[in-house]
Amino acid sequence: MDQGQHERPEHQVRDAQGPEIHRGARRAAFNRNFPRSGFSNLLSFGGTYSAGQNDNSFHMFSAGGTNWLILALKCAPTDDEIT
Repeated sequence: MDQGQHERPEHQVRDAQGPEIHRGARRAAFNRNFPRSGFSNLLSFGGTYSAGQNDNSFHMFSAGGTNWLILALKCAPTDDEIT
């Protein structure tokens, strides 16, 4: 087998533009497939950051006498997203 270049799926490609390009594409795909609007009507829905996105969200609910918090953060959140 040749040790040269091999084709790889887009999500595995690293290029001169850096990983931020790929991170943005993954975020867009997540929010397109799991839009905020699909969750905002749930009784447990607490909110998202930033508005209109769903990749940083939280839900609160009670079950079995215990109050629960579900916190979902995207991979490698920015300082603004966690402060």
